[in-house]
Amino acid sequence: MNPGDRPARLSLRRLLALAMGGVAIYVLALSTTVAFVFLPRITTLRADTEDLIAELDGYATESERLDAAVELARGALEEGDLEGAKSALEDARGAPGSSLSATGARAMAGAPLEMRSALANAAEGESSLRDRMGEALAYLELGDPERARRTLEATHLLAQDLVGELARAQGAGLRDVQRRGIALEEAVSEASRVFLLGAAAGLLFVALLAFLVHRRLYIPLRALDVGMRALGEGDLTVQLEVGRADELGRLAALFNRTTQVLKARDMERRTERKEVTRRILDSALDAVITIEPGGAVTGWNPGAEAIFGWSDAEMLGATLERIIPEEHRDEHLRGLRKYRFTVDAPMLNRRLELPALRKDGTRFTAELSVVPIVEEGRKVAYTAFLRDVTEQRRAEEAVRKSEELLRAIIDNSSAVITMKDLDLRYRMVNRRWAEIFGVDPVDALGRTVADMAAAETAEEAMRHDLEVLAARQAIQFEEYPLTPTGRRHYVSIRFPLLDDAGEPRGVASIATDVTESVELEEQVRRSQRLEAVGRLAGGIAHDFNNLVTIILGQTQLTLEVDAPQEVIEGLKEIEKAAERAGVLTSQLLAFARKQIIAPEQVDLNDLVRENLGMVHRVMEATVTVHVDLSPTVGTVNVDRGHFSQVMLNLIINSRDALGAAGGNIFIRTGPADAVPEELAAGTYALLTVEDDGPGIPDEVLPRIFEPFFTTKRGGTGLGLSTCHGIVNQAGGTIQAANDPEGGARFSVWLPLLADEEQPIDGRPDERRPDDGHAGGR
Repeated sequence: MNPGDRPARLSLRRLLALAMGGVAIYVLALSTTVAFVFLPRITTLRADTEDLIAELDGYATESERLDAAVELARGALEEGDLEGAKSALEDARGAPGSSLSATGARAMAGAPLEMRSALANAAEGESSLRDRMGEALAYLELGDPERARRTLEATHLLAQDLVGELARAQGAGLRDVQRRGIALEEAVSEASRVFLLGAAAGLLFVALLAFLVHRRLYIPLRALDVGMRALGEGDLTVQLEVGRADELGRLAALFNRTTQVLKARDMERRTERKEVTRRILDSALDAVITIEPGGAVTGWNPGAEAIFGWSDAEMLGATLERIIPEEHRDEHLRGLRKYRFTVDAPMLNRRLELPALRKDGTRFTAELSVVPIVEEGRKVAYTAFLRDVTEQRRAEEAVRKSEELLRAIIDNSSAVITMKDLDLRYRMVNRRWAEIFGVDPVDALGRTVADMAAAETAEEAMRHDLEVLAARQAIQFEEYPLTPTGRRHYVSIRFPLLDDAGEPRGVASIATDVTESVELEEQVRRSQRLEAVGRLAGGIAHDFNNLVTIILGQTQLTLEVDAPQEVIEGLKEIEKAAERAGVLTSQLLAFARKQIIAPEQVDLNDLVRENLGMVHRVMEATVTVHVDLSPTVGTVNVDRGHFSQVMLNLIINSRDALGAAGGNIFIRTGPADAVPEELAAGTYALLTVEDDGPGIPDEVLPRIFEPFFTTKRGGTGLGLSTCHGIVNQAGGTIQAANDPEGGARFSVWLPLLADEEQPIDGRPDERRPDDGHAGGR
C-alpha cells in the first residue's frame, strides 16, 4: 500500500462510520415513534378485553352458584326439609350480587351491542332471580311450601335464562376479542411498513449525502493530502487537477504554483551544489574518479591528474585499466561486474589498499574507497576516492620499527621498567619485571601492584607513586621489594607522565637491581677492614713476637741457674705463657699473611685424607663425617701445616654448631664451576665443609671472618680469621653461607697449578670400615 494513501483511506472509513451512525439514529427515531404511539393503544385494548372476559367468567360462576342453591332448596322441599330449603335460599340471597368493575365498565363501553344487551339482560335476570328467591323464602316463612315450590320452579327457569344470556355475552366477547386481535395485527403491519419505508428513505438520503461528500469534498482533499505528503518527502512532480472555482479549487491551484516555485528553486540549488561540488573536487588533494557501470571514466578531478599523471582529456571515456598494474586488471574487471549485478558488493563503502600505476610507469600504494551513486533504486555510477599512501605507509612502518626497537630495548634492559595510569594500574611492564614477579606481561595490564606483590612491597610502591604524582617531578628511591626469589635491593627513579597541559596522566619507573653490587661493596669493605686489621695485627705480632722471644730466652737461661723451687716453678709458668703467646703470635701472623710458609705442590684429595685421622679424633660420637672427593680435583700449591690448621678450624666450627644433639658434616672436593669475582682469572679447586645444623645467624654472617669476633664463650676470635688469612696467602678465598635447606657451608677456593689437572691415583677414601663414614669419638 502506498503510504500516501493511508490517511485518505482512513478518512473514507471515518465518513462511512458517520453515515452508518446517521442511519442508526434515524432507525432509532422511527422505532421510538412506533413504540410510543402504537404500542400503548394496542396494549391497553388487549388488556381491557381480557379483563372484561374475566369478569364475564365471574358472572357465569355466580349464576351457576345461584342455580345450584335453587336446586338445593327444591330438593329439600321435595324431601320435606323446610329448614334446609330456607338455609339454602338465605345463603344464596346473602351473597353479594354480580357487578362490573371500573375496568369492566370501561371495556364495556367499547364492547359490541350484542354483548352489552346480553349483559344487561343478565343483570336484570339476576335481580329477578334474587327477588323470586326472596318470595320463595317468604312463602317458606309463611308455611306455604307448595307456593314456595312453584316459586322455586320459576326461579330455576330464570336461572337458566341468566346462564343463557351470560353464555351469549361471552360468545359475543370472544368474537370481539378475535376482531380486536385482527385489528391489532393490521396495526402492527401498518407500523412495520411505515418503519421500513422510513428506514429506506433514511438510507437513501445518507447514501446520497455520502456520495456528494465523497465527490465534492473527500476526493479533492485526498488528492491535496497525497500532494502535500509527496511535497514533504521532496517530490516536486505532483500536480493537482483544478476543475472548480470554490475554495478547494483555489487551494489546488495554490498548491500547483507552490510546487512550481519550489521546483525552480530546487533546480537552482542543485546547480549551485553541483558547482560547489565541482569546485571542492577540483581543489581536493585526493583523486576523485567517477565511472559508469560499464567501466568508462566520466569524472577525473585535478587531484587524479596530479597523482596519476594523465590529464582529464586523456582519461574521460577511457577505462581504469591503465592505472591498474597488469597482474591486477582481471581482478578489477571481475569486481566491476560484481558491482553491477550485486546489491551489496563486499568492496563497496570500505577502505582498501592496492597497488596503482602512474603514467610514467612507477608504482605506488593507493588507498581506495568506492561509493555507488543510486538513483530511483538503481546504480547509475560509481565514485572512487583514491589517495597515495606510500609515504604514509613508510612513515607508519618506520614508527612501527621504532616502537619495536624501543620495545626490544625496554624488554631486554636489565632494569625494571613500568608505566601506570592515575589509578596506579599497570599499562606497560617490561620482560625483566615479569621475570622478577613471575607474572605474564599481558596478565599484568590493568592490575595494580597490590594484586601481584606482597602487601609490604605493594604499600611501599604505591606510596612512592603517589609522592611522585603529588610532587610532579622525578624522585629517586631505594626500595626493598619481596620477590618470589627473596628480598632484593633496588634503586628506583619514578617520574610523572604529563600531558600537554602539564597535568599528570600516569607515572613511570625505572628500577635497577643493586643487590649484588651492594653485597659486593660490603664484601670489599669487609676485605678492606680485614686487610687493615691484618696489617695492624701483623705489626703488633712482629713486635710482640720479639718480646715473647726475649721473655722465653731469658726464662730458659734463668732456669739453668740454681734457684729456689718457688722461683723455678714461677719461671716454668712464665715459659708456658710465653709459648702460648708464641702460638697466638703465629695465628696473628697467619691472619696477616706475614708468616713464613713452605708451600708445596700436593693433590687436594691427599691433603684431605691426611687430616681425616685428626678430624676423627676431635669429633663427638653423635657427629658423622661424610667425605666425597672428586677424582679430578687437581693439584694445589699450599703449606701442608697451614692447610691442616684451616681444615681443623672449619671442622671444629661445624662440630660446635651441631652442639650436643649432633648431626652430619659433609666434606667435598671438586673443580670449581663458578669463581668469586674477587679472585683472579684461572682454574680453581673447591673444598666445602658443610653441616646440617641450625646455620649462622644473619647478623653474625657478615662478621664471621673478623679477628677477635666470636660467639663462643672463651673463644679468641682468631680461628676463622686465621683460616681467611691462610687461604688468601695461598691465592684463594673463603666464604661462608647458609644452606636454604638448613645448616651452614664454608667454601674454600684454591688455585690449581697450570696444566696440572691430574687425576688422583684412585686410592679409596679413608672412611669408617662399617658404614663408609668417619665419625669422631
